[in-house]
Amino acid sequence: MKGKLFRKASVIFLTLTLVFSLLLAPGLAYANTPPNPGAGDICAIYVDGTNDVGYTSLSDALNAAAPGATIYLLVDVTEAVDIIVAAGDSLTLDLKSFNLSLADTGYISVLGDLVILNGGTLSNYDSFAVTGGSLDASVNLVSTSGNPAVVTQGSADATIVGNVTSNNIGVQATDSGTIVSITGNIDACGFGVDATNSAQVEVVGSITVNPCIVSGYSGTGERSIGAYARRDSKVTVIGDIAANGVMSATLLMGGILATWGGQVTQVGNITTSGEGIASSDGTGTKVTVTGNVSASYTGVTCRAAEVIVNGDIVVTNTSSTYYIHGILAWAAGAQVTVNGNITAIATAGACAVAAAYESVIVVNGNIRAESPTEAIGIEAHEDSRVTLDGDISAPIYIAFLDYNTIPQHFVITAADHDAISNKAGYLQYSYTFPDTQLTAYVWVYGGQEIESDSETGTSIPAAGDTNAALFGLCALLMIASLGALWRARRGSARQLL
Repeated sequence: MKGKLFRKASVIFLTLTLVFSLLLAPGLAYANTPPNPGAGDICAIYVDGTNDVGYTSLSDALNAAAPGATIYLLVDVTEAVDIIVAAGDSLTLDLKSFNLSLADTGYISVLGDLVILNGGTLSNYDSFAVTGGSLDASVNLVSTSGNPAVVTQGSADATIVGNVTSNNIGVQATDSGTIVSITGNIDACGFGVDATNSAQVEVVGSITVNPCIVSGYSGTGERSIGAYARRDSKVTVIGDIAANGVMSATLLMGGILATWGGQVTQVGNITTSGEGIASSDGTGTKVTVTGNVSASYTGVTCRAAEVIVNGDIVVTNTSSTYYIHGILAWAAGAQVTVNGNITAIATAGACAVAAAYESVIVVNGNIRAESPTEAIGIEAHEDSRVTLDGDISAPIYIAFLDYNTIPQHFVITAADHDAISNKAGYLQYSYTFPDTQLTAYVWVYGGQEIESDSETGTSIPAAGDTNAALFGLCALLMIASLGALWRARRGSARQLL
């Protein structure tokens, strides 16, 4: 009995010793409220967890902090203070899950290295710029100043783990060598992400954007664009994009916009009341979306660029104003590939696929167009190429658009295919424009593999042309009969032996 009591007492003693030693450990003292800061202190500079120095204002702490110092909050702080990290210096702000507001006037300028730990929310700052330095932040950013939530430039390196909320641009990145990583959602106005001049941005989270006027851009109208990449910049979004607004002549709205060599890759869906994807102007301009695109104006607009959509495109509009397109592509270099279905339904007119001026479109799915006014499955203009591995459901099956004729549409039905096809297994529809002698081609999968001669083309037999088929059948029957006769004679010979 005494042995049992002794063992219980020993266990209790060791447990209490461990607890007291942990409470007195410097590292854990820092992790909670330090002993040295006095009443009224709102923050402290970390020394060793025991001799930390408290301050009644963040401004005093910043002024006293040596390069490489760590300042941590003791309470929620609202203070009009500027946070500046000079080139070559470093600073750590540990928010301790508290919130820091710069009272609408303070700004953040990082030319050195800034680390923000354990947020909390950092809000109400005038501007936040990382210029040639680095930012490693675990914090939610909320900007209400009318400036971007964060600007990165001059080969800056920024990592943000937290949500970004802004009444202007969410994240703006510029200059070669600038790399930005956001793990969190972006809720912004104008542009969710704006990247230019070879900058790189990755967002692991959703982007939601609402319309507003953004200064510094051509035109006077509002913008509502989820991800914008231009001038050889690259944007990756692992999440959905929603671009909100009411379509008008003064609003530029879309899920993704890529121009002048910009590239956007999205793993997720696009939902917008404007254009799903717009891509144009420049070698290397490319957009890849693995999900679906839901829009109200155009699913994909592509000029001299490349777009790949691995999901479905659905464009619907009940307005009496806008003629809509599932895909609209034109100009040399325009290449659009859709590995899903395309649906275009509208009151004022709808076209599922429109190709013009040397553009190339491939759809590995079905297309459908519906409208009480005009609904076209495929519309093709001079020197364009459309390949469809699916069915067309539309009152106007295919229409070749010739602006120099009246009527401008040369309409053909499913039965009006060419006698010769240049693509194996496909029915070919073509039209040569009289003024330019350029030909537009549409190939629709015909359900049978036919060997193709690249120079002379492949003959596609008409439904009533059965001579070749009957000849082949007769030949097969003759061969089978001869085989049976030969086997019978060999059997007779064996019996004789």
